[in-house]
Amino acid sequence: MYCLWHGSKFKSIGELAEHRKHNGEGRTGISILCGCCGNVFSIMEKLSAHTNTEGFHLRTSTIPGYVKTSFSARNFIADRRDHKDLLEAAVAARSAASAARQAEAAAAVASTRCLWGDTGFVDVSPPSLSSLVASVVDPLFQTLVSSSPPVLSKPVHIGVRSTNDNIATNA
Repeated sequence: MYCLWHGSKFKSIGELAEHRKHNGEGRTGISILCGCCGNVFSIMEKLSAHTNTEGFHLRTSTIPGYVKTSFSARNFIADRRDHKDLLEAAVAARSAASAARQAEAAAAVASTRCLWGDTGFVDVSPPSLSSLVASVVDPLFQTLVSSSPPVLSKPVHIGVRSTNDNIATNA
């Protein structure tokens, strides 16, 4: 067991109790790392329940690379914190990449729809289309009217014969 506040190492709960007494610490607010599992305990009762199990003193550590004589609790905690930060950064990077891919896919869908003539993305409803056409045609029409030749005095009738008339005349 290791005190993360003071860097002390303990072989038993008794040694830990002496350390707490010497430093004026209570049963809560402590920060003790267990060398067998790597968990950090802040309440003495939870640490006692963890250590007061049958065969606790015979357990081998589950901490990768743990060597009792050279183990540094501070380095272990720093490495764990760095590992946690890296995992969080990886999750954030994956989320950002996913959001970018979704935006790119949405843009591709919009482009494809426009290529296929889907006007759902551009508002070309009849009123806006007619006002657009009118804004272009009206000035042209005004130009044609002002420069048109004088009106004929006699009306000109243009007749269209139907096919029935041709059949009747040819008979």
